Amino acid sequence: MSLLVVYAPPWLWFPGGFALAAMLIRWHRTERGGELRWQPAASGGGWHWQPQGSRESQPVALHCHYLGPWLIGLRMGREMRWLWPDSSDRDALRRLRRWLVGEGP
Repeated sequence: MSLLVVYAPPWLWFPGGFALAAMLIRWHRTERGGELRWQPAASGGGWHWQPQGSRESQPVALHCHYLGPWLIGLRMGREMRWLWPDSSDRDALRRLRRWLVGEGP
């Protein structure tokens, strides 16, 4: 926003700010949560993602993008999901961290 004020002419401040606010609101509304689950199977099992408000889960390919002391970044297909410490209970996040570093489910 400050770049808009510094570099844009004054007549563009309001329309530019309005467009930026509209983009942020749209981004916020499309960001949806859900539930990630490991479903064991005879062939080893796999990760399934159930979007918030949906009754059906879908299998996903899960890759760790970032594994820090507080934050976990997961890539599910083309989407990026960030897990914060309050995303789940402490034990579930600990099990996920162990799986991500290669110890298995």
